[in-house]
Amino acid sequence: MLPSVNLEPSATAPTDPATRLTRDWGTWVALGAFAVLWLDLIRQLNAVELGVMIILGLCAIYAVALLFEKIYVMRKAARQTREFLAAFRKANSVQDAETIVRKLPQSGIKSMFDAGMAEVRRTQDLGLYAMRDARDHSMQRVSAAMTTRQNEHLEDLGSSMTFLASIGANAPFIGLFGTVWGIMVAFVGIAKTQTTSLAVVAPGIAGALLATAAGLAAAIPAVLIYNFAAKQISKQGSKLEDFASEFIALVSRDLGWPARALDAARATLEAHGDRVNAAHARNLEVRRLLLIGRLDEAERMLVDPDPTPLPPAARAAHELVVAGIAIRRLQTKAAQAALARAQWAARAAGIPALTAEVDRASLVMNTPAARLIARGEERPLLLEEVEALLA
Repeated sequence: MLPSVNLEPSATAPTDPATRLTRDWGTWVALGAFAVLWLDLIRQLNAVELGVMIILGLCAIYAVALLFEKIYVMRKAARQTREFLAAFRKANSVQDAETIVRKLPQSGIKSMFDAGMAEVRRTQDLGLYAMRDARDHSMQRVSAAMTTRQNEHLEDLGSSMTFLASIGANAPFIGLFGTVWGIMVAFVGIAKTQTTSLAVVAPGIAGALLATAAGLAAAIPAVLIYNFAAKQISKQGSKLEDFASEFIALVSRDLGWPARALDAARATLEAHGDRVNAAHARNLEVRRLLLIGRLDEAERMLVDPDPTPLPPAARAAHELVVAGIAIRRLQTKAAQAALARAQWAARAAGIPALTAEVDRASLVMNTPAARLIARGEERPLLLEEVEALLA
């Protein structure tokens, strides 16, 4: 006996190709009808609603464009900062840092370093770098210079952020304005046609609500992009502040280095019997003390050495230092005698630059150093006249 067979089609069995094609075609027809409905809806918008839609559409496009621009700029800034810090942290002194950073490409964090280094160089030129009483002020100036450049860099990163915030805050209200205007037009249409049929008022109301949807579509991406950019700028600002603190720490460690290095070099040279180079190191140290106003320390350093055995160039440098101290003490005769010895030694050395330096120092004695105002009259005073007046 043969088994019975169910000849009815199964509910889960695949349909034939013609049936499947008919169903897919129906889906595409439905989607096409939906697209046509949207196009008809947009065509029925009045001028005000259409203007609102165009404005919101442009805002949405610009916000999305800013998203890609911010992603690129933030990633580039983060990469440059990361590479810069990796190189900077290899330096043991300000000079090492300047040598290392010079090879790196220009970036926001490098501009901060350049501003800090420029202030350090100006401080060194003024003789304040190794002055203990001026250290706090020196580091404050360096920090202020770096902070100014940091703010400029963060301002560049935050360009167009105000526009994003404006879109996020105002786009819903612009869309709402379009909605209110569309509903007003719809009610005017009801009054003209004397009917409340949905077939009459529905297109106008639908178009009005489309403006609200467009406002939200423009505002939501703008707010998300703004939050993303603000977070990235905050992270970058924290890294820049950390770098500024590291640079200030490096400068503070380096402040006393020149004096220590000169003193150590002089001691080493004297220990090895190299009196000429030891005297040169001593003269440099004394001149540094003169620049920062430590006359007593400078005089104490010049008590011991006798310049007579030194070569002419070293003797000229020594006498220039002696003359500098005498001028600051208003001891004009001692200054003139030291300058005369310096001129003789410079000519004997045959170094034009040294001779020119001595000549420039001698001009101080023949240049008015003050003015005497008496009985309504002014008279310039030379340095020796000032000394006589104060004696």
